[in-house]
Amino acid sequence: MAKKENQISRRSFLKVARHLLWIPVIFAIGRAIKTNSTAKTIKIPLPQNEGISFHQGAIIVKEGKDIRVLSSKCTHLGCSIKKNEGEVLVCGCHGSRYSKSGEVLTGPAVDPLASLSYQIKGAQLWITTD
Repeated sequence: MAKKENQISRRSFLKVARHLLWIPVIFAIGRAIKTNSTAKTIKIPLPQNEGISFHQGAIIVKEGKDIRVLSSKCTHLGCSIKKNEGEVLVCGCHGSRYSKSGEVLTGPAVDPLASLSYQIKGAQLWITTD
C-alpha cells in the first residue's frame, strides 16, 4: 500500500505522543514546587499582653504564658480573618465564627483553623505561615 504525503508513520506518531505524555508530569511537579514555596516566616515582637492579635496571615492568642498561633485563612473560602468579638474569631466575608482555639462555632466553615508552627527567638515570635 502506498504511503500518502500527509500521513505520518506510526513510529513518528508514537514518538510525539510519548513526549506529550510528559506535559502533565511536568505541570504536576511545577505545582508541587510552587505550593511548597508559598510558606514564609514572619517575625513579630513577642506579645506582652494577654488576648488576641492579628498579623500577616496569623492570629496570635496569648493566655498567661501560653501562646497559640492560628492561620488567619478562613477554612470556608480562604478569606482573611481580621477581627474578633470577645473570644470569638469572626470571618468578615461569610460570617464563620471560630473559638480562640480555632474550632468552628458556626459556619458556613466546617473545618477548624490550621495551627501554625512558631519559635520564640529572643523577644520575637517567628511564625511559619501557609
